[in-house]
Amino acid sequence: MHSMKFMLTAVAAIAVGCVTLAADAQTVYNNGSGTSNGYYYALYTSSGSATLTLGSTAGNYALSWSNAGDVVGGVGWNPGSARIVGYNVGAANGYNVISLYGWSENPLVEYYVTELGQLYLNTATYKGSVSSDGHNYSTYEHLQQNQPSIVGTATFEQYLDQWGGQSVGSTGTITLANHFNHWSSLGMNLGSLQMQYLATESWSGGSGYSNATVWTASSSGGGGGGTGGGGGTGGGGTFPTGTHKLINSASGQCADDSGGSTSNGTKVQQYTCYNGANQNWVITSLGNGYYSIGSQNNSSAVWNVTNNGTGAGTAIQLYGYWSGGTNEQFQPIASGSGYELKDHNSGLCVADPGGSGTAGQQLEIESCSSGSSVVWTVQ
Repeated sequence: MHSMKFMLTAVAAIAVGCVTLAADAQTVYNNGSGTSNGYYYALYTSSGSATLTLGSTAGNYALSWSNAGDVVGGVGWNPGSARIVGYNVGAANGYNVISLYGWSENPLVEYYVTELGQLYLNTATYKGSVSSDGHNYSTYEHLQQNQPSIVGTATFEQYLDQWGGQSVGSTGTITLANHFNHWSSLGMNLGSLQMQYLATESWSGGSGYSNATVWTASSSGGGGGGTGGGGGTGGGGTFPTGTHKLINSASGQCADDSGGSTSNGTKVQQYTCYNGANQNWVITSLGNGYYSIGSQNNSSAVWNVTNNGTGAGTAIQLYGYWSGGTNEQFQPIASGSGYELKDHNSGLCVADPGGSGTAGQQLEIESCSSGSSVVWTVQ
């Protein structure tokens, strides 16, 4: 892996660059980090020159560079958190990626959630995908050996979620909890979160600029890339994301990926609960009040109401995400100690049909007033 395409030398370890104060802006040349208007900022330049100007609007930055071997700069927070990030990229040219970028310690991890552009992934390992804020991200992992880090030269993992389809001039949302939970479900764990910011990066050696603004969004905020979802709410209950079992309140049995298959058309059934990966489901907020429910074996294979059916008795199967759109989206509605899972298309809820209690029974959609057979607890 070309380290300059992925590696930010530890901002905490570099000397603070020349900073000038003006009436409405603070300017950083080449290298520096600190706080301005309540936000953390950082700029790293390996060669050439770069200027980071922090606007009078909190969270805004303008970055320009010339003949830079690698330049990374932006604005965000220190320490980071599993927040919902709102952003707008008003202008940009000559960049390689614009990402939500951060670090953790214990374990030491460098991570990217890329909204514009394309990361260098030739030597990274593909781990799967995650849907968040209306977009599908490809997940990669890469080991950096003896490379600069926030604690000096070290060996550490990089966690990389690549989308990159946002357009300049658009506003977007990044629900970081969805990415963190997805990584955790793959055994890619973060430690104590350190700096975290929206970063523009160029490693092409040319010149360019960007102007962007970042903020902490609410669960109902958004635009462009979708509204932030966080853990989501349904009927007043907080619906968890990440990897969980789903247990039917009537039968006491677990939602089960039949045979552990992730092929299109595999039935989603109920079965006696046991410690099997085919009963673990990756719950992902879509940022619109709805969630996808994917197989742990392949989270892009998700619960799907067969043939977009809207009638009671329509079966639930596994199918590739977004193959059918809204028939793969479910709204959690708090019900007692569990949740009803309402299909976006029909308004019906996922059920053990008729409260059968039969192991191997394929799940269906039924009236949401069908009692405990449509209530699921999350474990």
